[in-house]
Amino acid sequence: MRARDWVWDGGRPSLDLVNTYRDRKGDGWELLREPADLLAWLGLPEDLPLGTGTPAPTPPESALPSSLVEGPAATEPSAGTGETHGSSRSESVTGGASSAGEGGSGGPNGSSAVEGVVAGMALLMEARELREAICRCLDAAMAGERGFPEPINRWAARRQPSLVRLSSDLSVVRLPPRDPVVAALAEIACDAIELIGGPDLRQVRVCASPTCGLRFADRSNAGSRQWCSMKRCGNREKVRLHRARRGEL
Repeated sequence: MRARDWVWDGGRPSLDLVNTYRDRKGDGWELLREPADLLAWLGLPEDLPLGTGTPAPTPPESALPSSLVEGPAATEPSAGTGETHGSSRSESVTGGASSAGEGGSGGPNGSSAVEGVVAGMALLMEARELREAICRCLDAAMAGERGFPEPINRWAARRQPSLVRLSSDLSVVRLPPRDPVVAALAEIACDAIELIGGPDLRQVRVCASPTCGLRFADRSNAGSRQWCSMKRCGNREKVRLHRARRGEL
């Protein structure tokens, strides 16, 4: 697994997703560049088939209960049109790719492999669409303006119930969702709804760095946190002020 520049300073899953596009105040750069990046960020195996409806492995009955691991701003769509980044996943992913052996050659180099790549890229684009919708709605809510929450609502509607069963020793076993990526993104969308529409919105801050732009929940006692991380942007500002006092700037 290659090293990635993840940051986990948001304090909420939805904010951490927004922060997968870095340096929003500056030139900006993308962390979710390919489907494997999305899987790695979600803590899922990078070879997991995307958009094919392939279920995650079912744990043995003796398994302990487990829980789901909790780009540039898109332009506002006109009425009656879809979002700029990607189309509805229900159309482009779940109905688009078939499992291996259904049609075509069915081999690793055949049509099913191509469909898997296409489905993976489509799901990646939709994850970015969700991310940018969350970012825009956050900014709008903090400014007291109206937003365009439809992409968030569509993903929240795909929330999957927790599937459980009893093992032979009568302990609880939690079954993995059929599509763990969709399940995770739906949970993130629900977190965004609760954050944007709830009282915790007042905790949301944007890093004070002139280039950073990371969003985070300020849970400090004084409510005066300025930096996404003191080890990163906060430390850079301290160095800058120190050099300014010494006349080095």
